Amino acid sequence: MIFLMYFGGLVFFDKSFNLVVQTTQEEKDNRKILDTVCFHTFILMNLFNSLNCRMIDTKEVTEMNIFKTILNNPTYWAVFAIEMTIQYFMVSLGDTGLGSKFMGTAKLSEGMSATCWTLGALSLVVNMAIK
Repeated sequence: MIFLMYFGGLVFFDKSFNLVVQTTQEEKDNRKILDTVCFHTFILMNLFNSLNCRMIDTKEVTEMNIFKTILNNPTYWAVFAIEMTIQYFMVSLGDTGLGSKFMGTAKLSEGMSATCWTLGALSLVVNMAIK
């Protein structure tokens, strides 16, 4: 997340911009897009990490397969689906003028969205590495 916040402008945009003061409209728009990328990545990391945290029993702490008991808790999946739906609408409302003003998000390209999903899913790999 720190890398995205400080160096995401260099990764996603042709021209770098100041993190604190944006003088042109293009810099303001790019900053809003970068903030949306950071927000989307952070929420996806949390959602994927909730998959990691499903197994909290002491005898299953070292279990590598987090999908072993995936269908045991329908309430978890209902909450997960609601969270994912809200996240989707918050980011997709960035396409509209009112949604962008209301939610503070901007439209993401397919590459940016794929980057967010990849970094979010990386928390599954980190969990395996820690175990």
